[in-house]
Amino acid sequence: MASSVEAGGPVYSRFGIGDLYYFAGSRLSAMGDVGAGLFGDGFINRLNPAGIAGLISTRFSGTFRYSNYNSTDPTGSAHYANGGFGGISAAIPIARDYGVVLLGELTPYSTVNYAVGRDFSQLGIESNQQFYGSGGISRFDLGSSVSITNHLHTGVKINYLAGTILQTTKLTFTDNSYSNDELTLSDHYSGALFTVGALYNGPSDFFGTSILKALNVGFVLETPTSLDLREERFVLEGVSGSTAQQYDTTSSRSGTFDIPLMLTFGASYTIADRCVLAADLAMQDWSNSKSLGVHPAQLRKSSRVAFGIEIFPGKDADTYMGHVTYRAGFYYNSSYLQIQDPADNGTYQGINGMFVTAGLGLPIAPDSQLNLGFEYGVNGTTQNNLQKDTVFRIIASVSASELWFVRSQEE
Repeated sequence: MASSVEAGGPVYSRFGIGDLYYFAGSRLSAMGDVGAGLFGDGFINRLNPAGIAGLISTRFSGTFRYSNYNSTDPTGSAHYANGGFGGISAAIPIARDYGVVLLGELTPYSTVNYAVGRDFSQLGIESNQQFYGSGGISRFDLGSSVSITNHLHTGVKINYLAGTILQTTKLTFTDNSYSNDELTLSDHYSGALFTVGALYNGPSDFFGTSILKALNVGFVLETPTSLDLREERFVLEGVSGSTAQQYDTTSSRSGTFDIPLMLTFGASYTIADRCVLAADLAMQDWSNSKSLGVHPAQLRKSSRVAFGIEIFPGKDADTYMGHVTYRAGFYYNSSYLQIQDPADNGTYQGINGMFVTAGLGLPIAPDSQLNLGFEYGVNGTTQNNLQKDTVFRIIASVSASELWFVRSQEE
């Protein structure tokens, strides 16, 4: 870790494969990104492929995200903001009576975007160190759902991951008699994994009580995989003393990067057709993952707990605001990273985040919505000489639908 923050994004994206992107869907982002136990028409459930079995019309969704960071460490603070593509998806019902729906999605899987630096002195030699990175891994999904019974729904997706992460370390000396150096690592990732989901509506038959009729329970499994990894190194050695020469050195090596099994459990409950309560628990054990045959000490077990609520508009509303949907949520993320205290080589600090969310579903056309989501919270800590990020995020998504594959009635 560097000892001072610059304007360049969260420094924790420097480790592992960057900030992991968790996005359950345009409707669900304002509910804490819950989704494993949500089922029904009107939205694409990106988290659980079984959740799309309830769609009755073709649906499209596109998302834009804006993030604002205020980063603080023991030496100072900095501000950073960025915005960009959040994902696009389409779901097409093929056989509505059997819950067969085809799904295609393109979303980020991880992002890297940081810039930090520090002035460094050793044995009387003064230097400035800069660390900056960019890039990430994208995810392209193809999947389908099917309803086994009226209550039991399943789904599967194949997820192709690919992307490049660039990370540069630059060393500049104040004394011209020393050589300035720059090292750039270019890591190229590619591979595939599967997402399998199941969702059960109304388990009241098992327990003999009608109160559970409005309950949905869901389960999602993402299979482990080893991404192909090719690392290229580019070293630039600057001018040293009176020698006006530069030496470029390149090398490369290949191997794999392990992504572990991920399990998510979820449930939702509908109250009087006007309100939905939902909760999710996700777990992923990175403590044995290896990169190029070596386990990075920064990787650990991760978990995520989320809660969400949605209030539907009244059916007889006669004003525009009466048709607006209101959403709110909360999540606690124990990330897959633990970072070493720069001043104490034996101390590792887990990087955790806590966020509240809220949002609106604004009608813009029949069966189409502009979904606005807001997140506010903190990630990381200033303890043990680390960095705390205070984050405010806006998620804007358009969700629209059309009727496809419907046989017209003959006159």
